[in-house]
Amino acid sequence: MASGAWPMSTPSHGSSAPGSSSVENWLFTVRGLADDDVMLLKANGGEFHTVSCGGESCESLTDETLDMFRAMADDTVSDFLLGHPQFINK
Repeated sequence: MASGAWPMSTPSHGSSAPGSSSVENWLFTVRGLADDDVMLLKANGGEFHTVSCGGESCESLTDETLDMFRAMADDTVSDFLLGHPQFINK
């Protein structure tokens, strides 16, 4: 299977991507944020990025999405979004 790709047939209930947290944990973590503190971003610029992995169709992250995650980690996401406005969920 391609790195960073999950089969489209993965069940949606009770499963999560490797290293992820439950929705409940995420909501508890962000409980103090105000609406003005949050900007929703779209992975892959809101587009599907289907790849073949072992004969199955899988969804994968684009190089630009990985750059977005690096920008988040480096606290340079504002600079990234200036050059990639398609990642902002309007």
